Formats: sequence, C-alpha cells, structure tokens
Amino acid sequence: MAGKLQHTTQSFYLKQFEGVDPKEAVWVYDKLRGAAPRSGSRESIGKEGYYYSTQRPDGTWDSSLDDWMTRTEGAALDAYHQILNHRFPAGQERANFIMWLALTHTRTKAMRRVIAETIGQKEQSDSYQLAIDDTKFATYINSYDAAAGSVSSEEERKRIRDSFLHPGDQDYIVPKTQTLQVWSKIRTLVPVLERMTFTLRVPEGDNFFITSDVPLGIFNRSMSRNGEKAFSRQTAEVRVPLTPTLMIMLRHEQVPELVLPYAPGLVRSQNTSRVKVAEHEVYSHRNEEWIQRLVNKYKAQRPQAPITFDGPENFRKIKVPRK
Repeated sequence: MAGKLQHTTQSFYLKQFEGVDPKEAVWVYDKLRGAAPRSGSRESIGKEGYYYSTQRPDGTWDSSLDDWMTRTEGAALDAYHQILNHRFPAGQERANFIMWLALTHTRTKAMRRVIAETIGQKEQSDSYQLAIDDTKFATYINSYDAAAGSVSSEEERKRIRDSFLHPGDQDYIVPKTQTLQVWSKIRTLVPVLERMTFTLRVPEGDNFFITSDVPLGIFNRSMSRNGEKAFSRQTAEVRVPLTPTLMIMLRHEQVPELVLPYAPGLVRSQNTSRVKVAEHEVYSHRNEEWIQRLVNKYKAQRPQAPITFDGPENFRKIKVPRK
C-alpha cells in the first residue's frame, strides 16, 4: 500500500542511474534552485507527500491511484530487464512495457502542472468571454443571483465583470483533483505507442546518458512544436534513457528493431534536451561539472502550457493546493 511519501519519479527507474561514488547513490542536480549537486539513495529522492492521493471528507487519504501505478510498473519489470539485455519483448510483455512508457509520460509533476495551467487558462478565458458579451454576462449574473438568493447591486456586477476582464495578480486556484484528469491521456497514448518500432541506442566511447524527473522526451524531426498530438506525427521520436549506457527510441517507421551506436554529438544533444524539459531535478550516476553547467544554463526553462485561449491580456498565475 502507498505511504505518505510517494515517488514522483519511479524508484525502479532511479535504481538504473545509481553510481559507485558513493555506492548505490544517484546524483541529483537541482534545476529550480541551481544548488550544488547532492547524492542520495533512490528511496530518498524524487518524492512528495500524498502526491497521487486525494483526501476523503473524513480526512483519510485515498491512495488507490498510487497503488495502481505500482502494480502497473511492476508488471513491466520483466520487459525492462529483457531490454537491458538487448532483447525486444513481445506479446503481453511488450504491452506491459508500452503501458509503462505511457505512465512514465503522464505521471510527472511537469504534466500535472501543465494540465493545471491549461485548466486555469481555459476557465479564465471562459470568464473573459462572458464579460465581453452583455447578453452572456446578464445570463451569468441572473444565475449567480438565483444561486445566492439575492440580487446583485450595480456596483457588485461591475466588480465581478472587472475581475473577469482584468484578473489581477492573485493566484488562480485549480483543485488538485482536477489535475488527475491527466491520466485520461493514457487511453489515447497507448495505441499510438503500440504502433511504433523500438530501437536501442548505446553511446559511443565514454559518453553516457543522464535523465530527469521528465524521463520521456517526444521529438519531431521535421517540426519543432511538440504536444500531445506530436506522438501521432509520422516524424515523431520518443526517447527514454533506460540506463546511463542505454536509451530506447520509438518511431513510426517500420524498420528492424536493432541495437545501434549513438554518436557523441547525439548523446550531448539528448542530455541537453533532458535538462531543458526537466521540471525540478536532473539525475545521473556521476557528479560531473558539465551537467551542473547545463542545469544552470536552463534553470529558468520548463515545459509550458500553450496559451491557445482568447482571454485577458494577462492570465493569473496557476496554483494547485497540496490537498
């Protein structure tokens, strides 16, 4: 059963990036604060209290989602080990690994934040659209008054309308439970990943892969814009470092499933991409100055929800309470 502290990056995945100095420790690079790297056991990092749990009315916690993720990830271990031995899983084992990939993409703090930003921007846009339309705003106010059992004064109506048109700088609260809808993306993502072909890449020379709290990257060779629809584009590449010396790539081209070398320049590009999209932490089996330099360079960069809604000039900052 899930406890209070829950892994936002899977414990088994972190184990693959344990090093020898110190023994069985992972080096953590803090992208938010730019602090000096620290080492820690996989059980002590990548955790947050009740992150996947919801609080019931009686104050107890429902951790069924975290329990389901633990079972799902456990089912993929055999396939993961096959891949580490440069063998490609088939049948149910391949299906279990595909589910692990989809879960790896959706479970991150980055995805939860982007979902919250999208929800918050959409709701603020809806309010803005009400405020600029006299008829819609009057209908809204009538419903508001009916629910309150009173009649709003002209001053109160003006205050409400102004708050929709000019939200101000107060945080916009999106309930934690709403961000859990990110798991609905698994249903659409799994069939796309099932159609893709696996390739394993091994870095040449002394080069190695690093990873982060956003392990899965989606790239498009002919288009720079990413997003959920990016997985379906025929030029899409899905990349996940599985260990410092092995990365899996998925493509739509039906090519032989092979183990291929990965040139030093491509390894550097892959590592840079992992740092760019990291939400908070970058992980490695070694303490290297070049990793810290990358973290410092991209300290202010995180994946952002694209603002595709017509709305106020400035959206309020989105905040998700812990409970």
